[in-house]
Amino acid sequence: MKIKNITKTMGFSSKSKALFAQPQKLKNRNSSLPTIGNLIPLLLMALLLGLASCKKTLDVGVPKAQLIASTVFESEATANAVLSAAYLSSSGLTAGVANSPTILGARLADETDNYSTNQAIKEVANNQMISSNTYPTLLWQSIYGCIYQCNTILEGLKDNTAISQPAKDRLNGEALFLRALCHLYVTSLYGNVPIVTSTDYRINTLISQSPAAVVMEQVKADLLQAKTLLPADYSLYANERVRANKWAATALLARVYLYNSENQKAVEQSTEVIASPLFSLPALASVFLKNSAETILQYKLTST
Repeated sequence: MKIKNITKTMGFSSKSKALFAQPQKLKNRNSSLPTIGNLIPLLLMALLLGLASCKKTLDVGVPKAQLIASTVFESEATANAVLSAAYLSSSGLTAGVANSPTILGARLADETDNYSTNQAIKEVANNQMISSNTYPTLLWQSIYGCIYQCNTILEGLKDNTAISQPAKDRLNGEALFLRALCHLYVTSLYGNVPIVTSTDYRINTLISQSPAAVVMEQVKADLLQAKTLLPADYSLYANERVRANKWAATALLARVYLYNSENQKAVEQSTEVIASPLFSLPALASVFLKNSAETILQYKLTST
């Protein structure tokens, strides 16, 4: 907050000017009254004491509902809180909300019938979007917001000694997985896009677009690293399939290889997942149930 110095010009009568010009005469009239010269140090002292008291009063500490960089990675629990926020941000990529790639893509491809009277949605459905349409912007912001959260985790865990190495490996692996997922979606939707691997705004404001092929290489690099860091089962998550593990990274890597026409590598990664005893093809009635044996990764429902 900028504080502006406001100067007020005060007019003085001839009598009031005399008070400043001849303080000695005032003193002679009543020696018990303090002079202006004596009052100034007292006023300054009162002001300084007031400021000190104000500072002490306003020092309320960290808000209970917020996490700050200096404290967020002091424990595994707080680091997990940041990671949970990243999962929540990425959930919109596969959810059925209006600005998700699933719904926007379906509308653009005429896979759905549009009955909405919303002008922005009608523009999407008719492939007539104009610059004021907010849906592409909202999607872009949500994807790069998630990428920023992932970078915050990766930077916060670097050289961290407060969290155990196994926990750091898992957290790093999940952040890399989510960052890869976001970069994959954004380049699939927009083509040439910035690759963001830092939280430093001075760096990020200078990043230019990278060709889609280069973005895909970053996606593959993140997934290959994540695969080595993530656990191979769901035991750390009470056997719920709601957090990325080695097999989620492997399956997504298979998809990336397939997109890049690296068919043999796609087959190899897919075969690894299929061969895992964690997965099978259940009866149709069980496919979409919680913790289905066919599920590799599912987003956990929240109260909101």
